[in-house]
Amino acid sequence: MSLKVLIVDDDDIVIFLHETLIDMSGLSSQPAIAINGKEALEYITKSQDDDDSKYLIFLDINMPVMNGWELLDEINTQLFSDRVFVVMVTSSTDAKDKEKSMTYKNVIDFLEKPLSIEDCDRIKFSQQVSSYF
Repeated sequence: MSLKVLIVDDDDIVIFLHETLIDMSGLSSQPAIAINGKEALEYITKSQDDDDSKYLIFLDINMPVMNGWELLDEINTQLFSDRVFVVMVTSSTDAKDKEKSMTYKNVIDFLEKPLSIEDCDRIKFSQQVSSYF
């Protein structure tokens, strides 16, 4: 069983930083990148050939085309939804966003940008994903 890591953000600098931290932490040496929710959904849908794969998504909220909330709504309608873990990583400091994120069964954490190595380590050793390492 494998864990595929996906960064979903539309900011090149944030993507570079998160990609580096995810690699340094050992979560993934080559996380996939999507610049909006639509690209992320297409990636997951196309990757369904491997029935054992699980997905760890680092998801921004505000993006063009399909935002983070829309992606979460779409994931919940898919048969693979039970194989997706989501960490919301956003610049939003609105408590309502954090509350809303916790209404989604796939969301395992809500973090403010940028990620830190400590955040990555905590996620790596969390109950939901630790068995993949």
